Amino acid sequence: MRKTISYNKMEEGYAEIRLDRPGKHNAVSIEMAKELQETLENARQETIKFLVITGVGDKMFCTGGDLKELHGGLSTDEAFSILHPMKKVLYELVSFPCTGYPPA
Repeated sequence: MRKTISYNKMEEGYAEIRLDRPGKHNAVSIEMAKELQETLENARQETIKFLVITGVGDKMFCTGGDLKELHGGLSTDEAFSILHPMKKVLYELVSFPCTGYPPA
C-alpha cells in the first residue's frame, strides 16, 4: 500500500505534512484521511514551533475529497462510515497546540 502522507520534522523546529496524491490533485481518499489523522496525532507529541501542511505538485494544494472514492455507489450509511474519520482529522487540525513565536 502506497503512503499518501509524508511527515518531516525540520532542524529549524517546524514540521511539514505533505499530501502525496499528485495524480489525483491530492484529493483526500479514505486511506489519506486515516494517514492524516495518525500523522497529526503523532505530530502532537513532538515539540515543534509550527506545522506546515502542503501538497506534492505545482498546480494546487488539495482539491478536497476524492468524490469517485467517497461517493461512488455508496449507501448513506456506507458514505457516513467512510467520511466519519474526517471528523477526527478536522478535530486534530483545529485543536493542534499553537504557541507564540518567539517564545516568551
